[in-house]
Parts: sequence; structure tokens; C-alpha cells
Amino acid sequence: MCEPDAVRETHVDASGLFIPSDVREFRGQNVFRTPWATIQYVGSEPLEAYYGLIDASHFGDVDIEPAVRCDG
Repeated sequence: MCEPDAVRETHVDASGLFIPSDVREFRGQNVFRTPWATIQYVGSEPLEAYYGLIDASHFGDVDIEPAVRCDG
């Protein structure tokens, strides 16, 4: 998938979470936090433009008792 040069903000579409190029180039650990999950990515290769493990279902209404949430 081609990445327009002007795109800097993350967004979610059918391909997953879009990750800006300067973040993708980081060759260590990336941690993605959404209202529903924390996903830790550890790798030696740069990430692809779209991270398919995070989709629209990770966002939206979060009606959970505040004491149950773990958002630090």
C-alpha cells in the first residue's frame, strides 16, 4: 500500500492501524495501547505501514467500571 507523504496522523481502516513512517523505522519495541488492549511488538525489522492486529474493534465506547480499567 502506498503512503502519501503528507500523512502523519495514525488512523484505522480496513487494513488496520496506520503507523507513520518515523515510528515504523524504530527497530526495537513498540507498545500500542487502545481502550481494549495493550499490544507489545518486539522485532528487528521495521513495521509495515498498517498494523493489522489493531482494527476498529479496539476503539469506540468503553463502558467499564472505572475501578476495573487499567489506564495508568
